[in-house]
Amino acid sequence: MQPNSTDLAAAATTGVTVSLLGEVATRRDGRLVPLPGLRARTLLAALAREPGRPRSAATLIDEVWGEDPPRAPLGALHTQISRLRPALPDGALESGTAGYRLVLDRTDVDLTLVRICAQRAQHQHTTGEHRTALATIAQARAAWRGEPGSDLADGDL
Repeated sequence: MQPNSTDLAAAATTGVTVSLLGEVATRRDGRLVPLPGLRARTLLAALAREPGRPRSAATLIDEVWGEDPPRAPLGALHTQISRLRPALPDGALESGTAGYRLVLDRTDVDLTLVRICAQRAQHQHTTGEHRTALATIAQARAAWRGEPGSDLADGDL
């Protein structure tokens, strides 16, 4: 399901959204709430890149700590998961046999919302809805707050 322009505006101003297009943060009721701690921000970015997709503990450890994992990586990951949970709505961070996953709608993550806008604008352009396509692109641009993940360590994320 692709959101219409009203849905796109509402996604950024109600409930909780994850903001990756700039400093990593959550947005609650339209207000940006920065996440304390580099590891928690990196973990959120790793999970939010593809909301709903399970990520194994090993993959998350690799993405969060890279070449310098802690002595007890599973314990450290669980600590970061515990720190991240209060920043998200109840039930938004699930754990299971496949690992951890962020249980949010794709439109609750600015990165995927912008991807949806890009696809929609392309379709609108193809069908001759040029003004609507420009409006959709403007909405996508409004989600950008700076360099994506600018407060994360250098790396793949």
